[in-house]
Amino acid sequence: MKISQAFKLEAAHRLPNVPPTHKCSRSHGHSYRIEVQVDGPVDPVTGFVVDFSDIEEAFIGIMRTLDHQYLNEVEGLANPTAENIACLDLG
Repeated sequence: MKISQAFKLEAAHRLPNVPPTHKCSRSHGHSYRIEVQVDGPVDPVTGFVVDFSDIEEAFIGIMRTLDHQYLNEVEGLANPTAENIACLDLG
């Protein structure tokens, strides 16, 4: 069974590798929605695939790293495209 939990955060960035005439070359902000998906069997005792509070606990470090930050200053995000943010290893 697959379950998911969504988180929202706010952050600013600029894309340094686009032409200076591109609107994303200037600093700007976004509201991000990050969805965590977990796939596995349902525990017959708890009835959970995973406890949502465990997902929240695992995600808190990511929130602290990204929420209300200037993403270009986050280690590994000198070019903070959506693709690079999705690939970032914060574990």
